[in-house]
Amino acid sequence: MNLCPIIEEEDESRWIVRVEDIFKDDDGDELFYMSYFFSYGQLRADGVRSPPKLAKHELVESVNVYPAALGDIVGFVHVVVDPALANGPNRTRGGLPVYYTNRAVVYNHNTKRLTRTNNNGLRVQDFVRMGT
Repeated sequence: MNLCPIIEEEDESRWIVRVEDIFKDDDGDELFYMSYFFSYGQLRADGVRSPPKLAKHELVESVNVYPAALGDIVGFVHVVVDPALANGPNRTRGGLPVYYTNRAVVYNHNTKRLTRTNNNGLRVQDFVRMGT
């Protein structure tokens, strides 16, 4: 189970993200590298032609990594890999919602393409190593 932040962007949209690294820039500002999780509605809004049907608490992880300010974090949720841990009485843990990732695909936000993973669920680092 991962504790993942929710960030709010300038357009007031909110996103669940995975923290990849935390750092300070040259000005001393605290930032972090993150990858987005997308719900079915967010995939559709982002222009994906035929996103997989996702359950209410199911997410697809993006392979792209972006910087964000620690001050953009507005909350947290739990993200798990087993749907049984995010359904029924397990929809919250410690008062926080629980979501789960779709292990069959990852999403490239730049190309708007979904890539099948044979249910292994690639991490961002794996995708970068593949040279994509």
